[in-house]
Amino acid sequence: MADKEKFLSNRQRYQPISLSQAFSDEEMVRDWTLSETDLAEVGRYRKNSLFVAIQLCAVRLYGRFLSNVVYDSIKVHHPAEETADKNVTT
Repeated sequence: MADKEKFLSNRQRYQPISLSQAFSDEEMVRDWTLSETDLAEVGRYRKNSLFVAIQLCAVRLYGRFLSNVVYDSIKVHHPAEETADKNVTT
């Protein structure tokens, strides 16, 4: 193990993470956007895809999984839907 590697202490590991209820667009793109590879992996878990996507982003952002996820407050953005909306002519 390299000397530079750090692990969370027990206190840090079990301290609750509170997610902001108002992400800026920049934060959303930076912290909560999935790559094509990520989307392919999340797609393997169809029944729990939202849960898997959130956990994947949380591990990258916080270095650990979230213990409690409240889905009512989650803002989901699908770029494909936005593109489709722009292509619709009225």
